[in-house]
Amino acid sequence: MNSRIKIIAQEIDNKTNQLISEHIIYEKKTTAPARINDLGFSHKEQIAILYHSQEAILTAQEKLINEKNNTCPKCSKKTKKSGKFESDFHSVFTDHKISLQRSSCTCGWKSKISVDGTYASALHPDLVEMQCLIGSQASFKKTEEFLAKKCCASRPINNHSRIQTTIHQVGELLRTMKQTPTWVAANEETISDALILTIDGGHLPSNDTEKPSFEALVATVFDPKNIIKKDKHHAKITHKTVVASAKSDHQTSLKKMIKNACKKQGMNETTTITLLTDGAKNCWSAVSGIEDECKEVIKILDWFHIGKKFKNNEHVVPEELKEEYERAKWCLWHGDAEKSLKKLTEIKNKMPEDKLKIGGLITYIKNNQSCIIDYQERQARNLIFTSQLAESSINNLINERQKHDKRMQWSRTGADAVLQIRASKQSEEWESDWTIVQNRIYREAC
Repeated sequence: MNSRIKIIAQEIDNKTNQLISEHIIYEKKTTAPARINDLGFSHKEQIAILYHSQEAILTAQEKLINEKNNTCPKCSKKTKKSGKFESDFHSVFTDHKISLQRSSCTCGWKSKISVDGTYASALHPDLVEMQCLIGSQASFKKTEEFLAKKCCASRPINNHSRIQTTIHQVGELLRTMKQTPTWVAANEETISDALILTIDGGHLPSNDTEKPSFEALVATVFDPKNIIKKDKHHAKITHKTVVASAKSDHQTSLKKMIKNACKKQGMNETTTITLLTDGAKNCWSAVSGIEDECKEVIKILDWFHIGKKFKNNEHVVPEELKEEYERAKWCLWHGDAEKSLKKLTEIKNKMPEDKLKIGGLITYIKNNQSCIIDYQERQARNLIFTSQLAESSINNLINERQKHDKRMQWSRTGADAVLQIRASKQSEEWESDWTIVQNRIYREAC
């Protein structure tokens, strides 16, 4: 049989059911498929079908936009035409031109002559969202390449510079939004008697020649009731709020975001916050914004990081002192910092060389001694004493995207924007966050 498939778009009058216009979207000869490549439409053909389908509906919508501008929205008088202008519109997979009629009124009103002027952006929200989600997971250059393959074309709107601009815009809106009480109200939670707050940091390579790196901080807040056991050795947090900042603003942004994150998780004046950090001064100071908002903040030096410190230094300890080294760690596990420090000092004095690292461990314990607790006793009471459960936040937010590629360098602004999007995804709040951001980027036609 000799035949072909014709895809047609028809514009129909809703009242009379009469045909207004007809567009041939795509035609293809039907043949017996010799290979699987011949089955159905190819990727390029599917994009072409989408393109021509968009052209059909845009042609109909273009007429409606221009007809609407025949009457002045300010004074309701009849307007006069002042020329036509071509405007760009970028949908998810294709780019288009829309011809908009400029209309003006004697009262001074003039219609917009571009999609960007009408809606505040010429990019469809679905395209912006896709650029953000993919660009926050992979480098901007790789995102450009991926979208080119997806669209079967290298589109200027998807080049790495444009993707970077989009992510900066959305990231800034997210950061601003998470500092306001309206973000908390968008996801009301029940009051929590107790919350766990972990704060940790990661250093990123800087594009500033005078400063080789800078630190980004990540805070994770969750109710211990939302921890479920996966098996004997693994657990999962079912609901958490993650916020992050790479800004150099004396922690102003981060403190506001941490306070709102805690409120989103149910903090009020009756809530006890347990803070777990690696002992860095900037981590301890980041909670100063919530201490007057809750019942109390219990500060604990995170056992996960204590264990890492001991592990990282054990290779310099001579074999004959290894047992004493383990006893020093055991003393710390039971909350006896003084005894641990005494043993570590004795070990250091017996070491002929490599004393510097043990000295650093001693200083670390001394600096955080007031936040060392009886970890054994806390474990027996089934209470949190380590941030290991939330440690994936650092890996997911910073390490995977921003540190694994050693050639990549960051500005604080660029790093912060990516962090805001990744934090929203990590909190599983992207859908609600994106709805708010989308309403701030776009406006209704005026």
